[in-house]
Amino acid sequence: MKPSPATTTAVISAIAILCVLGLGGVAAADGDEPLTKKQFIREADNVCRRARARTRRLEAKFFGDWKDPKLDPATLAAFVEANAPVIQNAIDRVRALEEPKADRKRVNRMLDALQGELDAVADDPSALLVSDPDVESDHLAQAYGFAVCGQRSPK
Repeated sequence: MKPSPATTTAVISAIAILCVLGLGGVAAADGDEPLTKKQFIREADNVCRRARARTRRLEAKFFGDWKDPKLDPATLAAFVEANAPVIQNAIDRVRALEEPKADRKRVNRMLDALQGELDAVADDPSALLVSDPDVESDHLAQAYGFAVCGQRSPK
C-alpha cells in the first residue's frame, strides 16, 4: 500500500513531533529553588533543539531525503524502535527537572500525555500511517509557552 501525499505529510509531522518534546537539561540541586517557568522553558527548548537534530539524523537513515520516503510498516517500525529510547530518555530527564511548583500538575499532564503517545506508537508503529498521535502533548506544550518543544517545524 502506497500512502497518499497527505498521509506522508501527516506521518512526517507526527514523527517530528514525537521528538520535539525530547526534553532534559539541568535540575536544581537538592535544596535549591525550583527553576522558574522562564528557566524551565529555556532549558527544555534548548534540549528540544538537540533532540530534533538526533531525530533528523535517524529520519535520514531510515527515510532518506524524504523526496520519496519509504513509509512501509517495516521501515516505520524500525525507525520507531530506534527513536523511542531517545524520547523515553528525554521524558525521564524532564521528569527529573525541578519544574516551577505552581506548574507541577501542568508539566506532569504534558509528560503523561507524551508518554502515552510514545507508548501507543511503540506498541503499534503503523498507527502513524493513519493518525497523528501527538495532538494532546503538542497542545499542552504550546499552551505552556514552549517556543520549540511541541511546535511543528518544516524539515
